[in-house]
Amino acid sequence: MWLTWLLSLGVAVAQEEVCSGSFTNAELGAAMDIVDQQIAKADANEARFLLQQMHPKVPCLGEPASPELVARYAIQRAQVAYFDQDEATAARWLRLAEGTLDGGAFPDGYPDPHPLRDVLEAADPVELSGPGGGLLVPKKSVFLLNGSAAVEPVWRIDIPALVQVFDNKNERVAAFWQDGSMFDPTYVDPEGGMIEAPSWWTGPVRAPSGFTAAPPVGGAEPDKGSKGEKEPKERTGDGPNLGRLALGAGTGAVAAVLYGVAAASSGGLDGAADEAALAAVRSRTNLLVVGSGVAGATALGISVTAFVSSSGTGVGLALRF
Repeated sequence: MWLTWLLSLGVAVAQEEVCSGSFTNAELGAAMDIVDQQIAKADANEARFLLQQMHPKVPCLGEPASPELVARYAIQRAQVAYFDQDEATAARWLRLAEGTLDGGAFPDGYPDPHPLRDVLEAADPVELSGPGGGLLVPKKSVFLLNGSAAVEPVWRIDIPALVQVFDNKNERVAAFWQDGSMFDPTYVDPEGGMIEAPSWWTGPVRAPSGFTAAPPVGGAEPDKGSKGEKEPKERTGDGPNLGRLALGAGTGAVAAVLYGVAAASSGGLDGAADEAALAAVRSRTNLLVVGSGVAGATALGISVTAFVSSSGTGVGLALRF
């Protein structure tokens, strides 16, 4: 039944060059199911014939095209081109699917790996282009590019696109296949700029990047994953380092103890019984005096550094009297 419907509508389009009727996304999807069956059987000839008949009828949709169906049609065209070993044409259709779906050329669940994924990966990059200016859309109408509302006349160079214009009563004003970024001058305002989709339109909106996406609301959210580094606290040098000051005091106490022990030791010089005992007392006393001096010097150094402040540009002393 769907094959007969495709052929009859296709003849009418070819003869009259206008849509003799209209159909829904659901009906177009059912026709694509037949094409998928032929592709699954690797019947490239039958799939190619059906797609050729379908091509002039796609603009005859009586409702805004589903971006998913536009991408699906493009992938089918790419698959047949791949059967014909025409990878350049396959890549061209895949670029249409890629620019139509938000997130890539292939819908969720598409086989991976798959030869078409390799074709797209190896394809030359494409650029966005257009005639400049802005879109000139009839009042209370929406300009659709592959099923999404367009905000500017920009599309991929040399990549086909489905154009539809619908009014707020869901009546089709115009529909046609566009060749690359060659926009119909009827819908281009050379002095215009970026427009907004009409308020009644609830479908997807084509962002300037060329992908189908809803426009951002309220600006971009901050990156919650990246946290700024905390600024190091600047040392102002308003007071001494209490830890170092305490250490200096402790070392000074050790120096005092050693000096006291050295003084007590020196008292034994007069009571030495012989020369050997006298030498031992002198040696012990000298060592205690030296140790006391070293400890005292260390205590002084630590105490001084307790008052050193760093301002980030140099080191200075902040001695207080």
